[in-house]
Amino acid sequence: MVDGWGEKLCVTVNRVQVRPMRQKWANMSSNGNLTLADDLLTMLAELVDYVIVHELLHLKIPDHGRGFQAMMSAWLPDWEDRERRLSIIGLVAG
Repeated sequence: MVDGWGEKLCVTVNRVQVRPMRQKWANMSSNGNLTLADDLLTMLAELVDYVIVHELLHLKIPDHGRGFQAMMSAWLPDWEDRERRLSIIGLVAG
């Protein structure tokens, strides 16, 4: 999923790791290392897509401002609903 979204978004992910995370669903470092919460392995693909797109877009836009939100809307028009569904489960996107 990460590779597919990376190609669509024209970003390069150097490394992907999955590990237990207590505060966030994922984290993207500025040098392209993506860490995903192991809880994502058992979630619906549409929610995992949201987390991946959210993190990969941070390689283009570091903040959560209007530009970031516009990019989220362009790639996942229902991103706000997905974000809400994830917030009900508990953690936050990075």
